Amino acid sequence: MQVNKVKIITVLITFSVAICALIILATPPKLPLSSSNNKALVVNILKAKPQEFTPSYQAYGRIETPNILTLFAQVEGEILFLNNNFEVGSRVNRSETIYHIDDEDYKNQLQARLGELKVAEANLKLELGEQRFSKSEYKRVRPKKDSPNLKLQESLMLRKPQLEIAKANILIATSNLELAKKNLERCKFQSKENYVVLEKSAYQGDFVKKGDKIGTFAQLFELRVSLSIPHDVASVLSIGQRVKVYRDDNTFFNAHISQIPPTQALTSQLQSVYLTVDNDSGTLIINEFVAAELTLPTFKNVLKVPLSSIDGDKIWLVDKNNQLFSKRVNVIWKNKESIIIKNILEEGMSIVKNKVSGAKNGLKADISNGEL
Repeated sequence: MQVNKVKIITVLITFSVAICALIILATPPKLPLSSSNNKALVVNILKAKPQEFTPSYQAYGRIETPNILTLFAQVEGEILFLNNNFEVGSRVNRSETIYHIDDEDYKNQLQARLGELKVAEANLKLELGEQRFSKSEYKRVRPKKDSPNLKLQESLMLRKPQLEIAKANILIATSNLELAKKNLERCKFQSKENYVVLEKSAYQGDFVKKGDKIGTFAQLFELRVSLSIPHDVASVLSIGQRVKVYRDDNTFFNAHISQIPPTQALTSQLQSVYLTVDNDSGTLIINEFVAAELTLPTFKNVLKVPLSSIDGDKIWLVDKNNQLFSKRVNVIWKNKESIIIKNILEEGMSIVKNKVSGAKNGLKADISNGEL
């Protein structure tokens, strides 16, 4: 009997323990409410101030020349002389003779045309003498007014056709003389500017015909740089704007924007912009690689902040009550380290310098340090 009672008590105790365990598992103890919503996040801040900002854009291009001179023979004949500097890469200076074609035949033609003009002038003088005689004859033998061909008779009697022919011969002879002079001048070409030789197509002793290519030259006084830049940058540039062009050794040359055509660059979706470069020193080289520093319009009331402070399209701020909140930013400019945005600050606000994990609007901020 005693044994049975012990067993019953043991079963009851075991059953009670099991029920208690189930109750404990089903209803875990509630932790006391923490003040996590009020827990402060540690942040670093930047006390930025509104300022003016003038951005710049660096583009790259090659030196080229818009002033190309291609020489073609304007008369035919043997090339008797070529400038010693008429070699690819060499320079030909202003007033130097580049080539000289045999001009003996053209000198003879000039003399012949000059003689033709003198003959025509003499014939005109003779005709003017005949005119005086014909006028006196016309007064003596005047045709009847009722003659059916009165005007024709008057013209013939006064030698008007002969006078027109004599005058026309003067014009023809004068024109032929001018052409002969030009042909004689075209036998020789003198440079009007300083050029560098790009191509040589004829040599001393060659016989050239009219239209044969002799050479190609480039003027070096004003050179050009072709840039390819984004449309939004090109849209704020202006014709005549001053620009500095830099070599690899950081020496610079003055330039200005000479053309902003409304077309895309041939090799990209960017827009072409042309600079005219002053080359007074004559040291720039065609096809040389250079960098151009383009100054863009100044922005007012902007903030310069670290790139690390931007969280997507927003930035975190701390107000005068040390509470966190975010604002969307309007980006004006950025580089590898910083970003320029429109001013979003109000009195007592500071910018959080770095992205903060777990940041939410309204959370308290524990400011660890800051910059003035």
